[in-house]
Amino acid sequence: MKFSRGFTFLLCFLFTAPLPGSDWPMWRRDANRSASSPADLPAALHLLWERIYTPRTMVWDDPLNQDLMPYDQVFEPVVAGGRMFLGFNDCDKVVALDTDSGEEVWTFYTDGPVRLPPVAWENRVYFASDDSYLYCVEAETGKLLWKFRGGPSEKKIIGNRRLLSAWPSRGGPVIQDSTVYFAASIWPFMGTFIYALDAGTGEVEWVNDRTGSEYILQPHHSPAFAGVAPQGALVSAADRLLVPGGRSVPACFDRIGGGQLYYHLSDQNKTGGSFVCASAEVGVFFNHHRDQVVSMYDLETGNRLVPEIGRNPVLTETTFYLSTGAVSSFDAVELKKKSEQWREASLLERELARALEPLAGPDPGLTGKYYCVSPALIGRLHREWFEYKAGRWKESILWEVEADGSQDLIKAGGFLYAAGSKGVTAIKLPAGEEQQPEIAWSKTVRGGCRRLLAAGGRLFVSTLDGRIMAFGGTEASPNRIPRRVAAAHPDAEAVVRARNILQSTGVKEGYALVRGVRDGGLLEALALSSELRIIAFHPDSARVVMLRSRLDSAGLYGERIAVLREHPGAGPALPPYLASLTVAGDLPQSLPEIDSADAAGTSYFERLINSVRPYGGKAWLGVPKAEQEALINRLSGVLNRSGLELTPGDEGLVLTRRGSPPGSASWTH
Repeated sequence: MKFSRGFTFLLCFLFTAPLPGSDWPMWRRDANRSASSPADLPAALHLLWERIYTPRTMVWDDPLNQDLMPYDQVFEPVVAGGRMFLGFNDCDKVVALDTDSGEEVWTFYTDGPVRLPPVAWENRVYFASDDSYLYCVEAETGKLLWKFRGGPSEKKIIGNRRLLSAWPSRGGPVIQDSTVYFAASIWPFMGTFIYALDAGTGEVEWVNDRTGSEYILQPHHSPAFAGVAPQGALVSAADRLLVPGGRSVPACFDRIGGGQLYYHLSDQNKTGGSFVCASAEVGVFFNHHRDQVVSMYDLETGNRLVPEIGRNPVLTETTFYLSTGAVSSFDAVELKKKSEQWREASLLERELARALEPLAGPDPGLTGKYYCVSPALIGRLHREWFEYKAGRWKESILWEVEADGSQDLIKAGGFLYAAGSKGVTAIKLPAGEEQQPEIAWSKTVRGGCRRLLAAGGRLFVSTLDGRIMAFGGTEASPNRIPRRVAAAHPDAEAVVRARNILQSTGVKEGYALVRGVRDGGLLEALALSSELRIIAFHPDSARVVMLRSRLDSAGLYGERIAVLREHPGAGPALPPYLASLTVAGDLPQSLPEIDSADAAGTSYFERLINSVRPYGGKAWLGVPKAEQEALINRLSGVLNRSGLELTPGDEGLVLTRRGSPPGSASWTH
């Protein structure tokens, strides 16, 4: 029998491509962030491949912030169609891996760190970046289809030791009903922007840009203009959109129209964190606080129902699973019902406490004795009573099994998989009410097992030390893929030029802006010979991609060196007085246009010096000695107005800003 080429391809695709139901296309699998998949994994799992990268460096270095906002603590991959997609917060990219082999398929670079998990949907991948953009690329090739800026302009700032947008996108994307939702800006006073975009075209369906200027009570019970500051993966639950507030409880919006429904910032006081997941069927959501222990809230009102119930909730329509010291199973509907009763009782106790406060003084009875009721005592008794009542959520436990799920917990088919301090445990779920769960197997995983996901018949593990592992049903010699770094070897000319720049300016730390980049050799030489954090610019987008790839291969891209496209005639919207060192390596080529103005009336040279910091900031201008005097004369007006000095040198001019910036009243050195 003969088959057409197309029919043969179709047969191969049907028998080799993972079924959509077995994918894990979003963080915690779906828009609710349920961490539950219907697809079973093989009964026995063996290591297939191990991909070794570097540990993640979290955006916030304060221990409290790291506890409340762990969203970039480890790799948070998603899987769809035989591809794994993971974002890098250190080298500003998204990488696609082949789930069969662990080999890299494509890399897409952004203009800032990618800190939130991507989303895969209908052969596309969506991800947000600190450059304020939401990107949409082809899942198969990484080709850019469209991108959308969340902030109102290209304005840049220095934040978290990186150059990023004044409105970074840290409201991680979620897709529901062909609409992708994400949020930009973490500073309400700068404005916050929550978007619904058509997932196919990127067209705006609605935007809520009104919450940043709300005058509301803050956690210290004083009013201020400050609304939700989006940080964390957004959650879609039925007609509601939950936007994590980083260190606060999430805000709830109408998913269809974008209006804000509630944000209990003051009422919930100093509680909340970036982790949110929801059950639309039961009408609750979970939000963690300290030590990543979650509390349960009513989805309709946002009121807290059960405080500190456990960790890593897994949600199905009828059952919730949590790590509570053991791994516990709850009747979801019964838990919601009883928790509402307990909340009503706690509110009555609160009213009683308030009523007792005025009773300090004579006993209203006939004894004639006096007593004093301390408000602090009443508060303590109320807290203890509330905790006692709230603790009764344990009555809704269906069963418990001794297993460590303190790091992560997921469901795949008829099994729970628990990640603990020593490794992974598989728990076979009971098939009926009369049966009990069973430990199927335990597997030791070194490196701090922290994230689990199940897709395409495989269990994937992400560790604290920067590794991704794939386990499957086939027993074979695992493919271990180390991090490939080619040592930087800048050419001799670049090394000599870098040494001259650093010696003549005396600047070896701080931020450096570099223009006139050729092949990346000068950037490598500057980085290897200093502690500078380098931001380089080039007008050609293809050259920018080439430079990023070269520097990334040398282990220098991102935190040490970032390369951005500088649009001709406009220049980047950089913050003023940013740089300790500015390098213009190919200035002679720009001499005819050095005082030509852009659309805003700013000359090239004025844009160049705008970022030179006051009190000793330096710029090195690559001008041959024979042309230096003419250039100094030509720029004398700008130099006088700006309080700058130009000093001739053998290889170039050194420009110094010795005093305060022009127009400043007073500066302290």
